[in-house]
Amino acid sequence: MAVPPSIAGSVRLLAGMITRLGLHAANDFDTGPAGPAPVIADMAVRCRACEAQAECDLLQARSDHLDTPPTYCANHARLDAAVARAR
Repeated sequence: MAVPPSIAGSVRLLAGMITRLGLHAANDFDTGPAGPAPVIADMAVRCRACEAQAECDLLQARSDHLDTPPTYCANHARLDAAVARAR
């Protein structure tokens, strides 16, 4: 049985993806009146459940910049929308 990824590892991957996409967690997500914390927390939980964390880790190790999130990303839709708004 595989050990589930840690939330800290998922936050690291999420933060890396946000950075590589040129986004800012506090500014580039449609967060509503509660601010970015609930959105980022939800994204970290989705990341933790993602089965492509190894691929994501490898992609981030090889890339300093990304134009779009990978299609396998559990947060693809939200990250892609943030990239579109930021441009």
